[in-house]
Amino acid sequence: MTVFSRNKKYNFEGESLLIVDGSFHLYRSYYAFSFLVNEKSFQTGAIYGFIKTLRMLILNYEPTYVTVVFDSKEKGFRRKLFNSYKCNRPKTPDDLIVQIDPLKLMIQLMGVPVVTVPKAEGDDVIGSLVYRSIRHENITILISTGDKDLAQLVKKNVLLIDPLRNILGPEEIFNKYGVYPNLIADFFALAGDRSDNIPGIPGVGKKTAVNLLNQIGPIKKIYQNLSKIDFLQMRSPGKIRETLLNNQDTAILFRKITTIVKNLDLTQCYSNLSIRNPNSIVLKSLFIDYGFKKWLSYSRSKDWFLYQDKTKSVLNLFFGRVV
Repeated sequence: MTVFSRNKKYNFEGESLLIVDGSFHLYRSYYAFSFLVNEKSFQTGAIYGFIKTLRMLILNYEPTYVTVVFDSKEKGFRRKLFNSYKCNRPKTPDDLIVQIDPLKLMIQLMGVPVVTVPKAEGDDVIGSLVYRSIRHENITILISTGDKDLAQLVKKNVLLIDPLRNILGPEEIFNKYGVYPNLIADFFALAGDRSDNIPGIPGVGKKTAVNLLNQIGPIKKIYQNLSKIDFLQMRSPGKIRETLLNNQDTAILFRKITTIVKNLDLTQCYSNLSIRNPNSIVLKSLFIDYGFKKWLSYSRSKDWFLYQDKTKSVLNLFFGRVV
């Protein structure tokens, strides 16, 4: 299958898995369509934007497998390691919270699995799904997200679809950040990640981080070769070396926080991974309740569920069995 993205043409052979970063698209849709309310004055923008995006992704990329992943409500291990982790983010608006359960229901009524693992961030669930999937030959994994942390998962057959519908492979990640995907976690640990409230190492910005990582290697290797910093082409190498030496524990901590977990136990969400037959009758009723009247024609046509004839249960992919 040939897909034309905004930045280049990609040829996909064999099967494909589409993973949708539910938490990212939830917030993006909420703010993009914050003006939408139904006749009962219930805000519906997050639901509308999300379902519209999901439908577009499925019809455009025609995946063999598809699943939507959301963050867990509980705090994960990163907050325990670093109490300031993501504490700069505002509280989730109440009028967004009330849209989450109806949205998940609509996604499931479309026949698409919704996955959440207790006490786990969506990134780690996605990382674990990817790790299980790449063991299968001849499969392309597409991750729809705007979360830069997920760039570390990119490989030849693991690609990101960004909000502008650009498809990002290893070379695109390098052009964007200055390092290849295998060094993304180290990059954010050193340079910092404002969106996650990770300050990075004092005095080490993006440019310095790129130089260190490309000329020496990951953080572990940098600390094994601190003396090499003095010979690098950069401003004040001696000062950088001293700063790194004085912040070794911090750098190692941040590296652990920025690294996506790839070995979560997914058996606890086993039943959620099973693809379900779409229920157009109930979906149509919800469209009416929430004021999505123009979608009624979709729910009556084969177009809305076109992918169902080609889509398989992700359980086949992750656990090797048919359900």
